[in-house]
This record gives sequence, C-alpha cells and structure tokens, in this order.
Amino acid sequence: MRQERKRPIWLEPYWQTKREATAIRINAAISSLQEKRIKVSLSAICEEVKTTTGSSVSPNSIKRNPDAYRAYLEARPQMHTRSAASTGLKSLMANLQGTHRAAMQARIARLRRECKDSLIARLIAIEWRGAEQELIEQRLRDQIITLSLADNHGGDHLLRNQS
Repeated sequence: MRQERKRPIWLEPYWQTKREATAIRINAAISSLQEKRIKVSLSAICEEVKTTTGSSVSPNSIKRNPDAYRAYLEARPQMHTRSAASTGLKSLMANLQGTHRAAMQARIARLRRECKDSLIARLIAIEWRGAEQELIEQRLRDQIITLSLADNHGGDHLLRNQS
C-alpha cells in the first residue's frame, strides 16, 4: 500500500479554488453537451472544455475532483453494471459525516485511479487473510474448550499432553 503523504495545509485554499473552478468548467461543458444533444463522456467533456474555455482538462482531473466526477456521473448515460456499484458506495457514504466522509471520498477517488487487476488482487488477498483469521479463531476456540474441559474434569494430563 502507498504511504500517505502529508498535505501542506497552507495550500488547501489554493487547491480548493482550483477544484471549484474545474467543477464549474465541467458543469458548463456538460450543460453545453446536453444542449447540443451530444452523448456525455469523459472525452467529450474534455473536448468541450477545450473548445469553450481554451484550457485543457484531462479525464483524470474529472475523476479526482469529487464535484466534477459527481456531475459527470449524473449526466452520463446510465450503465446497468455501474448502478449496483454506485448504490453500494452511496449506502457506504450515507452513514459518514464530516472528516470521515471527506477521507472516504478521497480514498474512493484514489481507488478509482487504480487498475482493475490490482484491485482484484487486493480483494483476493484480503479474502485469504480473512480465511486464515477464521482458522486461527477456530483453533483458539478449540483450545479454550479443551482447557476448560480439562479444568472442569481435573484433567491435568490433557494440559501436559498439549505442551
């Protein structure tokens, strides 16, 4: 996993201003595309921003900007496979507030930038660790039961056999 870098707090107002300006440009481009009845896509938004404002925006800039990405998701053609995933994220985010919500949004944005194969590998590794943890817990339960039975029945010989 990547090590978290400390973000200079004094730059936050500058970054926030840039994020807001990007979101405004993205929203304007989306409105323009919808008026022209052009399918809203990341590449279409980037082209429209370039055409209307003269500045360039990359698809990653849209994905990393929560407000711009939300506007894109609302405006793009709905895909059936995405609705289940976005419902899961919406329910996850629904219970979070304040700094926890902001941290989760940043984490989601970071995970969106990772390739699918690395996410799949991470998920499988987590599942394996979970299975290993279940085995450890089962062994501990078995030991507790064995020790409590030995204690209740005066089975000191069971304790000696285990060591």
